[in-house]
Amino acid sequence: MKKDYNIILRGHHLLSFHAYLISGETETRACLIKDHSNEVVDKVIKTFRKIVNSNIRIKIIDSVDGICRSCDTRTKECKQEIPFRICAVSEDRKIASKYGLKINKSYSSKYILRKITQKEWQEIIF
Repeated sequence: MKKDYNIILRGHHLLSFHAYLISGETETRACLIKDHSNEVVDKVIKTFRKIVNSNIRIKIIDSVDGICRSCDTRTKECKQEIPFRICAVSEDRKIASKYGLKINKSYSSKYILRKITQKEWQEIIF
C-alpha cells in the first residue's frame, strides 16, 4: 500500500509549528534551544520550513514522529515518559482536534497552514 504523506507530525508538534508561524524562525529557535540540542532544533526548523515552502502531504499522528526520534529533551515531563520520552497521547489528540484535524489522517501542507492560521494561539493553549 502506497503511503499518502511525505511527513508525519505528532499532534502536539502543531503547537510548535503555530508558534513558528507567529514568531518566526529566530524566536522559535531561541525558545527551543532552551530544552534541546542544536541538532534537534535544526531538525524541527527544517521540518517546519518544508511544510511552509513545499506542497506536501502531512499525516497527523499520536505517536512517535521524526522529531521525537531525534529528541534529546531535557524537560522533566518528557523524560518521565517511555519509550522515546513520548509525551501524552491525549495531548496529541486534543491539540489536533482544536485545529480541526484528525489523528491518522493526511492533509496537504496548505490545508494545515490554513487551519492553523485560522486559530488564535490563546484558543489552542487554554
